[in-house]
Order: sequence, then structure tokens, then C-alpha cells
Amino acid sequence: MKKLLKLLGMFILFIIAAVIVMWIFKICPPQGPWPMPPWCDNSQTSEAYQQSDTAKAGITQQGSANQGTGGQQSKTDTTGKGTAAGDTVWQQPQEYLNMISGPGWLPADSVTKITTGHTFMDLNNTFLFKNRFAPTIKSMKSNNAQWAVFDNYNSYHSLNPPVIGTYTDTSEHSFRHATDAELKTMIETTHQNGLKFALMTELSFDVAQGKFTTWEENEKFWKDSQALLDKMGSGLDKPTSEQTAYWDKWFAEYTKFIMSNASAAQKYGADMLVIGKQIDGAVRMGNTQRWKKLIQEVRSVYQGPIGYAGFTNNDYTQFQECGFISDLDSIIIYMYNAVSQKENPSIAELKDSFERIIDKQADYYYEQTGKKVILLTPFQSRDYGAKQVWFEPAAPAPGVKQDLLIQAKMYEALFQALSDEKSVEMVWTWGYWWLENDFNREQGSQASSEKSSTVRNKPAAEVIKKWSKTSD
Repeated sequence: MKKLLKLLGMFILFIIAAVIVMWIFKICPPQGPWPMPPWCDNSQTSEAYQQSDTAKAGITQQGSANQGTGGQQSKTDTTGKGTAAGDTVWQQPQEYLNMISGPGWLPADSVTKITTGHTFMDLNNTFLFKNRFAPTIKSMKSNNAQWAVFDNYNSYHSLNPPVIGTYTDTSEHSFRHATDAELKTMIETTHQNGLKFALMTELSFDVAQGKFTTWEENEKFWKDSQALLDKMGSGLDKPTSEQTAYWDKWFAEYTKFIMSNASAAQKYGADMLVIGKQIDGAVRMGNTQRWKKLIQEVRSVYQGPIGYAGFTNNDYTQFQECGFISDLDSIIIYMYNAVSQKENPSIAELKDSFERIIDKQADYYYEQTGKKVILLTPFQSRDYGAKQVWFEPAAPAPGVKQDLLIQAKMYEALFQALSDEKSVEMVWTWGYWWLENDFNREQGSQASSEKSSTVRNKPAAEVIKKWSKTSD
């Protein structure tokens, strides 16, 4: 016992000595879920972040962690390291502004404004929500966004038989769905900042797999899951008894998930409810009556507009197999079209391609239904970004290179293509990561957010800001 007390005393003395040394030399611990010492600026960035791929390429990434609640622009120095503390708004460095000017880029005073929004998702942990949500909404507002969209995930706990449920781990650092209390905070905070709020719903395969092992095994599981859903969704014009039983069970499970979100959306005043995003297998003509019944149930609880986000590529849109499109208020096209096969296409080339895609898809559904569509855009800041090849941004992706300019060009070309279009109501980005503004430092070497579809703090954000309406 005496030996244990002696060790404990030595440990306490060591901690005290370490704190004194840190105070004398103004040493700060890494950012994390612990309070920072009073002499530390919460916006400090690591040296590792200063040498990002983009910086090595000659593009200085400056700015700050911006973890506070102020709404003014960050102050930056000339070193490219960023200095401001307490701000939430990223100031685009001159290098970024130079990237999105010159021939091919329309000046701000000559563009046709459109309503825009940003989608955030992946409630990774409670600490993230408490500390990063409000600054994220303020950051969206600084980009002239009029909508904030939250993609709320539930999970398959079992695929066969289908069991859909919430993430059961609500500890401080676990990936999960949003609670009702968090949805209330999200909606209230968004409205307080003058933005509208859309609650989007989606399903994840993660929990059904059990404990996470490797990304390779995770991706294999996703593919196997997709194969099962495709099998169950095929030939539903003449369903087997197995298929009928499967989809009856699936919709019973899915309805509980959607109705929970519908109740929260009504109670806390969400401006739109999206009752699914790329729900593969289930969106087939053979399930039309099941979807119509679900929408009727939702309308009995939620009085606002209802949408669905359907996956598209060049030859396919999920709305081709969506017999309930006339029951929706909003048609949301999730644009995964290959816009160009080139690594560095011009804005003019991208614009021509977008015009063809819009004519074939958005214009078609507008003419069929009389309802304007919303474009959900997952444009990535990666090499060959116009090919729209998906990769997992939460995992290391050493074979994927960063290309901030192609993402910005994609948005510039899309907005130019929409200048004379009547079929598109809004553009929502997918997504807008709600990490600190220094997202590269935050994610570190185990993620690839700097190459992903988030537009936050990238040149694309400035392009979107230029084209965005500031009020309805």
C-alpha cells in the first residue's frame, strides 16, 4: 500500500512539474476533447498541417481552426499559417482567389444568382456536435447559403431479415444518429442564423457488419449488401413469396425510422423532410404502393414539403423506377454523373456536358411533374474529379491526389449551365464537413477529406458564394 501511495505521489508531482514547464515555455497540448490551458490559443495549428499536399504544390493553405462563435472574417498573416482565434469564417487566401479568376470564370456582378445550401453528415461524436455545429452553420452563412441540410443516418442491424435501428452507442466519441434533442438544437440554431433546415434520412450498412475491422472488409460488406438488395428488388412486377415477405418487413422497419424523423421535423420546425437518399433495392416499381403508404403516414405527422434524393449517373436515375414521384413535393437528383473523362477539362467543356445532363434529367422531370428539382452535388477535389469516381474520404487514400481547382471548375460550369434553366430550384452541396476549418489538421493522415466532396474552405466555396442568392 505504501508503495502504491508513493507511486501515486510521484505521478502527481510529475504532472505538476509538466504543467509548470508547459506554462513557462508556453507549450500547448494537441487539440482534443479536453480543455486547453489558458495560455493556449484554441486555433493553433500543427506543423504537419502546414505542409499539406496543396501547400507542397505551391498553394498556401492559410486560416485558422476557427472554433469560436464570432461571425467576422478571420485575420490572416503573410506566412500562410493563419492567426485568428475565435472566428468561424474562413478568409480565402489570395492563392485560392487567383485560381478562380481570369478567362472562363464569370465576374460576380454578371451572374444569375441561385438558391444554395450545404449538406453535413456523420455525427461522429458528442464532442463534435457540442463544439463544431454552431460554427459550421455560421461558416455556411458566410458562403451565402440559404439552406443547411443534415443527413441523419440510421443503420441496418441485420440485412436478412431486415432490421433497421439506431446506433446503440451514444458515448462521447461514437458515430451515431442524431438524438431528438440534437435535432432540436440543429433546427433552432440554423433558423437563428437565418437559414432554412432540411432533415435528410439515409441508411448505413456499418452496424450490421459488427465491429469495424478494415476498410477493405467494410467495402466488401457494402458490395455484398448491395447484391442482396438488388436480388430482393429484381422482378418485383411478379414478386416471389420471399420478396413479398422481405419488403413487407423492410418497410415496417423503415417506416419506424422515417416517422421518428417526421415527428422531430414537425415538432422542431424543419423546413423540409427528405424521406430517403439512394435507398437501393427498395425504390422499384413493385414497391410503389408501399412508398405511397409511407408518404401518407408521413403527411399525417409532418406538414412541410417532402422530398426524396435519387442517385443518378449518365444513363440512370433512380426516379426511373420511382412510381411515387408525383407524391413528392421535391425531387432531389443526387448527381454522380461523369461530366468529363479528362483530368483537366475547361470550364466551357464542363458547361456543355452539364447542359446535356440537365436537359436529360432535370428538365425531363420538371416537364413530367411541373416540379422544379434540387441538385445534390458530390463534386470532389481530387484528380480526375470530373469523372466522379467515388472513394471513401474517411479512410487513407494514397492513390488519390488532391485537385482543388477541378472542384471549383465543376461548380462554376454547373452554375453557368443553370443560368438559363427553369427546371432547377436549388443546388445543395454534399457535403460540408463540420470539423474545424483546418480540416486537414483535424483529420490527419488517417483520412482524405482534403480530396473529398466537402467544399468548406476550398476555392469551390468562393465560387458557390459568388453564385448564391443572399435572400429569398
